[in-house]
Amino acid sequence: MNATDRKRIWQRAEKGHAAEQNQLGLMHLAGDGVEPSVEQAAHWFRLAAGQGLREAQFNLGELLRTGIGVAVDYNHARHYFELAARQHLADAEFALGQMHEFGQGVPPDAEKAAQYYRLAAESGHAKAQYFLGGLCVEGNGVPRDMVEAYFWFSLAADQEEPNGADCREMIEHRMTQSQITKAKRRLEDHYSREPSFFEDAGDDSNV
Repeated sequence: MNATDRKRIWQRAEKGHAAEQNQLGLMHLAGDGVEPSVEQAAHWFRLAAGQGLREAQFNLGELLRTGIGVAVDYNHARHYFELAARQHLADAEFALGQMHEFGQGVPPDAEKAAQYYRLAAESGHAKAQYFLGGLCVEGNGVPRDMVEAYFWFSLAADQEEPNGADCREMIEHRMTQSQITKAKRRLEDHYSREPSFFEDAGDDSNV
């Protein structure tokens, strides 16, 4: 990004354009042509989030959940994630799954975690696919189902999620040939119906 682009983003952010406010927040986080400042990043994310920009809602929530340069605040983090999840942002759905699985500001609830992971996984979110597969192996929050686990681990592996392929290989040794065949058929059917499954899985406007 050159100086002209940065100036344009700054000017539009100052005029109240939510997308540029979010972008300026990311620039402050990375120190990309501006002073590195988590406080300034949070400021611009908050302005954009207040206008309903789902990416900014997620970015602000993630700062508050992880405590990157700010005090951890799970309640407000969950609030912003829920706002973004209502707009079907997979990153926010995954984050809510993490909060419910690991009890971040809420009692641990594997069933709710699985529900959020599934929403994100069905949108092509690789980490959500991996974590949902893990719950299926354990029977934690969902019925124990090795075919289902194989399916989700495979989708995650196909997006180069680091642990997806390893976990698929691990459970394959515990599955019957009939289960493996069923899982592979499900994958074939899935890809035949969803050729563009991964097109919108990523978003470079998030933390």
